[in-house]
Parts: sequence; C-alpha cells; structure tokens
Amino acid sequence: MVPPFLVRALVADVTRPSSSVPAQVVIDANVCYFVAYSNFAQQSAAGGRAPQAYQLRDYRTWQALALRSGCRFFAPVVTLGEFVRLIEYAELEALWLTDPATPLGSRFSPSECKKARYDYSSYLGMIRKTVLSDLAQLRATVQPLLPFPTPADAIDQSNAAWQSSAGDYADALMVANACSAGIPHILSDDVDLLTFDGITLYTANTTAIQSARTAGKLVP
Repeated sequence: MVPPFLVRALVADVTRPSSSVPAQVVIDANVCYFVAYSNFAQQSAAGGRAPQAYQLRDYRTWQALALRSGCRFFAPVVTLGEFVRLIEYAELEALWLTDPATPLGSRFSPSECKKARYDYSSYLGMIRKTVLSDLAQLRATVQPLLPFPTPADAIDQSNAAWQSSAGDYADALMVANACSAGIPHILSDDVDLLTFDGITLYTANTTAIQSARTAGKLVP
C-alpha cells in the first residue's frame, strides 16, 4: 500500500455501482490498453503477460457506463503514444515467444523488444496495421487533450507536479496537462497517481482504493 502521508489525490472506486461519473475524464495509457487492444487472446495463447481479469472487466464496464452518461474522454498525445508502444510491445512479444529460435525460459524485455523490431522487420507492417486499427478504435471515444498554452508551461507545470509527488515524470506530464486543460479527473490503474495533488483518480486497482480508504481520501 501507498503510505497515507503520500496519498494526496481523491480516489473514486469505479467498481462500485454508485460510482460517480464526471463530465470529462483523462484516460491513462494503461486503461487505453485494457479497453482497446484487440489481440489479448492471441497474446495469452502465445504465453505473454496478459492483464488481470479485473483490468479488462472493470475498466470496460465503467467506460461503457460513462459514455452512456455523456462523459467525454481525453488523453494527452504522449499518452496515446504510450498506448501505441504497449500494443507494439505485446505484438512483438507474441512473435518472439512463438519463435522456435527463442531459448526456453527466456523473458521478453525492452531490450529484446528493440532487437525484435529488426529481427521481425518483415512483420512490422502487419503489426503496425493492427496498432493503427486499435488506435482508430480508441480515438472514436477518446479525443487528444489540448496541449499546454506554451512549451514553457509544459515544462514548468510538469516539473512542479513531479517534484511534489512520488510518481514518475510521464505521470507528472499527464497530470499537469490534464489540470492545465481543466480536467482534474483521471482514469488509471496506476497507484503512483495517488501521490499527486489536485486530481481525482478513478480506478479499479484495489491497492489504490485501500490506500485511499486508509488515508481518508476515498470518495463516498
């Protein structure tokens, strides 16, 4: 669990039937991946690391509910880029795991992924067609978030969010961009977002929910 003194965000449990739905929400790359990637069955059959059952079930259920309620979804451009990276990684992992030349017991890694783009370059066109198809599906419901007013604002506001949190810089950039656009509601499975001031984290992650409950930050 995240220590109570580090929990600064408000947290809404999206698994509750009475969970509130904001008018606008910024969606993190991990949830984009859970709701829009089309080849989880193939990835799982190859032996790849599949999401947990709740990650597929609860985020898809809540997104559908939110859309019916008129909620509008947004994502920073860098978050959409991370979504693309996650899908390409999964597709290359499936190829690598089913390649007879892959040593038994080996684990796919970022360095292996980089190498795989060259080793399986003849498959890249097919893989990226899948990626762009899933991205197009996602963009039917998720709009690119407006950028910061200036590049200096992007740096300054991200630095401030990062410095006062326990999250990484990519988290800080997303949070700062969301707040700059006037949308302090973020849908994510990442517990690190608990440590940012000024946002409400919508999540199905039980660790995040219990940490928020202990810290008195769980939305009733």
